[in-house]
Amino acid sequence: MKTSSKISRMVSVVGLGLLLFFALASPTEAQEAEVCADAIFTPSLPQSFLPGNPGTMLPFTVDFGISFSSISQVTQHSEFDPDDPFGPDGCYFIDNFGGQFGGPERTSTILTSVDPLTNSQFLDGVFEGTYIDYGFIFTEYPPTPTDYFTLTSLEFCITGIPAVIQASIDIKPGSFPNSINLKSKGNVPVAILSSQTFDAATVDWSTVVFAGAPALSIGGLPEDVNSDGLMDLVLHFSTQSLNLKSGDTEACLTGKTLSEQEFKGCDSVSIVK
Repeated sequence: MKTSSKISRMVSVVGLGLLLFFALASPTEAQEAEVCADAIFTPSLPQSFLPGNPGTMLPFTVDFGISFSSISQVTQHSEFDPDDPFGPDGCYFIDNFGGQFGGPERTSTILTSVDPLTNSQFLDGVFEGTYIDYGFIFTEYPPTPTDYFTLTSLEFCITGIPAVIQASIDIKPGSFPNSINLKSKGNVPVAILSSQTFDAATVDWSTVVFAGAPALSIGGLPEDVNSDGLMDLVLHFSTQSLNLKSGDTEACLTGKTLSEQEFKGCDSVSIVK
């Protein structure tokens, strides 16, 4: 009986050791996300490409509202006016991205190869390009004045791992040092500060965590905490829920914007015993 009990305890210890090993050896991997955005043309779409005028260029910009640490795939989708006499050999080209022969279906999708040199231009989430008419071959020659095609929309989609951008925060705005009494049953206010490159108004409250504690459903009204003319966001967190301990000198806040952009900010703390 004693031997059986001893073996059982040994198996339990070994099982726990294996569990800890796999937990440490298999960290949670960052998840890919697909983000799509329409190309913005000046002048705006729809735009027609006329026969006998190859080389027509339409510059555009795509802003995904999110940056990436890595990208596995980029696609584009063009749509044309279905009433256009789109020739089976018509060719268009998207500068810096790739070309494609058009077809009767009037829509097409281009996938980039998984090539860092190709995809790196998309990492910051903003892409500029040019839609170019390389000339068309129509069913009759010379083409009639009605032989043209009209581009009605151009969409890009990125599949990749969103980057974590650095945001500035201010724990207990207006006070320093940022003293936190872990025995307190109150709340700790934390301001997420806007900057020229980060708008606190875009923060998704439901994703924000400060020192392990989720944001409480109080406050959250925009206010200019640091008097820089930009509206900041102040959220509150239960002191009892904070994962802090005596001796900690820094606490961090993480979250996502409404466009799934991850962000992180840290500030100093002084833990009161």
